[in-house]
Amino acid sequence: MKFYETMYIVHPILEMGRLYDLVLKIQKNLKDNNCEILYTKVIGKKRMAYPIKNQKFGTYVLVQFKGDGSYNNQFNFDMGNDPNILRHMVISVKESEIEKQTDEIKDQISGLTKPSSDSEKAEAKTEQEAEVLEENNDRNSKNIETSDDAENLTASTNEKEK
Repeated sequence: MKFYETMYIVHPILEMGRLYDLVLKIQKNLKDNNCEILYTKVIGKKRMAYPIKNQKFGTYVLVQFKGDGSYNNQFNFDMGNDPNILRHMVISVKESEIEKQTDEIKDQISGLTKPSSDSEKAEAKTEQEAEVLEENNDRNSKNIETSDDAENLTASTNEKEK
């Protein structure tokens, strides 16, 4: 048995339930053809480098599976003819590159999962730091505006006294 990985980009209009149904349909399709699903990750909606079928965004999904490879041509055909899938690619991977499934697909789609890998944790940490910096900048700009208003009020009061 060989190990494979497929990344596919789903039409951005599919949300929650319909996206979940599509992921389950693809998994069922693989299982029905003697492939074992090892890992599925809904990466999320991202802006694409260039438009595909007039879409600037797409939802990325990664699936790692084990099979004998006899179904790959039919799988590629099925993926290419699904109108909800903008692009897909199937590659062969080593067993050591297979991830461990930790989160349910529904949780991944709804956004309830916490980052699991170190790179995801680092990315989440930098996003949190960016949010904190943005909040501090907002506070600082409000303080500057308040101090400018106070200076203007003091200047106008001084002019009135003269």
